[in-house]
Amino acid sequence: MEETDYRVKIWKDMNQYDKLEHETRAWSVCEAAQFLGYNPKYVYELIRDNKIEGWFEVNGSYRFCPAKLKAWLEKKFREGGHPEGGSNGSGGTNGSNGSSDGAPGREDEVA
Repeated sequence: MEETDYRVKIWKDMNQYDKLEHETRAWSVCEAAQFLGYNPKYVYELIRDNKIEGWFEVNGSYRFCPAKLKAWLEKKFREGGHPEGGSNGSGGTNGSNGSSDGAPGREDEVA
């Protein structure tokens, strides 16, 4: 019983970001997009272009492993500081730049 109480205390002391490594449920594209601060359409684009890791397909829909998504995000920040590989400085924190698709780094495109 003591061991269980200890694990519960550790779990309560962890922040949400650290808990991702222990998440057992796969995330939908919408949940992954919300975590990354992106529009879901942009996450589908990243999947299509093979620019994001941690996803897999289940019965025709995409799911994300939160631990692998966290590892990919940390790797991208170590490599260059921008999860989407862009250089506009948005870093994917909110995904809002005034465009309708919510994709970071697109404010310089002419409509």
